[in-house]
Amino acid sequence: MIVLHRFFILIALSLVTPALFAEDPSEKDLEALVESLGHENFRERKLAEKTLSGYSRTIVPTLRKHEEARDPEVRLRVRRVIKQMMTDPEKIPSNVFILDADGLTTPTYKTGMASWNSNKTVAAKMDDGRSGTSGGFAQSLVPETDTVAAIELATYPIGNGAGWLMADLRPDDNGAPSDEVLARAWIRVGKTLSLHGVSLVYDIPDVRVQKDATYWIVFRPFNDAGPKSAIMNFGLNTSSTYSKGVLWRDSSSQPSTSSDAKFSIISKCFPPPFLKKAEEKDLKTLPSAEVKWGKKRQ
Repeated sequence: MIVLHRFFILIALSLVTPALFAEDPSEKDLEALVESLGHENFRERKLAEKTLSGYSRTIVPTLRKHEEARDPEVRLRVRRVIKQMMTDPEKIPSNVFILDADGLTTPTYKTGMASWNSNKTVAAKMDDGRSGTSGGFAQSLVPETDTVAAIELATYPIGNGAGWLMADLRPDDNGAPSDEVLARAWIRVGKTLSLHGVSLVYDIPDVRVQKDATYWIVFRPFNDAGPKSAIMNFGLNTSSTYSKGVLWRDSSSQPSTSSDAKFSIISKCFPPPFLKKAEEKDLKTLPSAEVKWGKKRQ
């Protein structure tokens, strides 16, 4: 998050750490590797591509400069490396939280969030509507800001089991969520936690976006006991739809034109209360989330 957010980075445990990848190359070495993608020797081209794929996402901006390279071999391999990096679950910039449920009730939560709500900057939202339902969904939107610091969703646990709630921010891919995940946040909820009519804050790592482009929020719940028992509901608008996006539920084959999920895109805020960083024992229970839209891993 902007301002104080990064000073409190210890609140979240990033899934992407330098130890997972080779040390990123210098700009000079990176350009040399890109040039080797067009080497006359096949083995040299293959080795350069494999080497680039082992680095972190920090090299993607440089790689994107070569997506339209004159050499077709360089174009092909650069695009392939970028695609691999942007869809690899281990390389998704992610923050992982536990919703602190000690004595937490709906009134306590709403009171504790009051100060946070008064200081946040909302760039885009759909907060009308009173219906609720369960399951995963994707909601398209136009962020109306160049930085997304957090996603606020009307997703509330109903005390029907423990599990994880996941929210992604993704680009649009021809009217559907892309396989590329720009940022992700996880929140773990307990089996006795029941909050009604509230919104949870998905504190994703800050993301630079195009303010007038289309993006998607992809949300999925993962119940420890399996998908048959819902652990949450999400707010649904069925009366006045959001004009800049559509709702696509996990259970549907196409988007809905008559309803939208309740959401807010936050461009600036303080660290949200009630979220504490996940510990190693918690990370061991993280589910494997499929990046392809429409496929479930439970």
